[in-house]
Amino acid sequence: MVQWGRVRAAAGPPAWAWVAAGGFIALAAAQACKQRHDAAKDPPPALPSASASSAGIASSAVATGAASAASAPSPTDSPAATIPCAARAAGKRTVLGTRPGYVKDIRAWGDRIYAFSHSGRTVLSYFLRDSSSKGVVGRYVGLGSPKNLRFTRRFAYFLQHGNLLRFPLTGGDAEMVSQRFAQVATVVDEHVYGIRCATKGREDELVRIGHSGGEVEVLATVKRKSGECWYSDIAVSRGTAFVTKRNARRVLSVDLDDGAVRELATGQPFAGVIFLEADHVDFNSSKGLRRVPRTGGKVEELAEVGTSLFGQIVRDRSDYWILEDSGYEPQIFIWRLPRAGGKASRVWMFPNQDLEEHIGSGISAITVDDQCYYYALEAAHADHTTLYAHKKPASARR
Repeated sequence: MVQWGRVRAAAGPPAWAWVAAGGFIALAAAQACKQRHDAAKDPPPALPSASASSAGIASSAVATGAASAASAPSPTDSPAATIPCAARAAGKRTVLGTRPGYVKDIRAWGDRIYAFSHSGRTVLSYFLRDSSSKGVVGRYVGLGSPKNLRFTRRFAYFLQHGNLLRFPLTGGDAEMVSQRFAQVATVVDEHVYGIRCATKGREDELVRIGHSGGEVEVLATVKRKSGECWYSDIAVSRGTAFVTKRNARRVLSVDLDDGAVRELATGQPFAGVIFLEADHVDFNSSKGLRRVPRTGGKVEELAEVGTSLFGQIVRDRSDYWILEDSGYEPQIFIWRLPRAGGKASRVWMFPNQDLEEHIGSGISAITVDDQCYYYALEAAHADHTTLYAHKKPASARR
């Protein structure tokens, strides 16, 4: 009598093993087929041109103050854009494309707008700014949520669950660079700078590592008076690092040669992102956008918008572009503020998608380049995010 499930060949593995193996082979073949299909559908982007430096894409990661125009381009200078922004060419707002799930950050970099999304896995996508092409650069699966997207001409760096990782801009999965990085990091010239939280005591470390990894160099220690290791941003310029400590309400400068730490501003609630000017450090807090001399001194108010609780800030050569969205107002605005100082003016208005639920505009990220500003908009109760390009006002275009 034949007993199902117990038939064996005279030698070799049981029949069920062959069935299972066949299933695994079929699964592997299907996955390989899907990868080939995805690769054909979303080809990896070509490496951005390194022929010229940018017109000044705004990011605290690459804001290095008054660099000489005659100096050689840094690896962290954006390539020059060579194609027009679709919205400027069309004379109206233009859709660049959509991404599944939630887009955490977008960055203008040369001819591309990169979108950093996270929905079960971290995905870096790109959209050409003339809307002619889009694709996936790479994916990463790991614990935590990604943050601190920063670029060089060859890689996109980010932090996730204490790991410093990077995507090759030519396409490919994320590569591990280093571990034990805290919430912030920035890429300047040939190095990545960041903070490592103290495992014992309250002396955190300001560290530096090469683009490709290697030995981590401790440049200075930053003492915590109390509280958690909670930093909002870091920027590096001319031999000095600038750090905002969110819970300690402080803005610090750290000399990279002797490790001396100096307080530039205190009593700044929820001190947030940093932008460097030639003689000043601009930063935001829960009170709005502020400015303090690099050597310390009086803190100046630049604008009440751009708060660290509800604001997003990017900049180009001449202006800050600010989204202030608390979710409690019926209308949400993108504001334009001259970097040299002056009054903030409204550029564009978005309705609150659900005022009772305090959803707000649904905009998760903004960025700007020489011709347009861009935003990622997640419609209420939708499972995707749309990336829009909008031409700048005539007075703001170059």
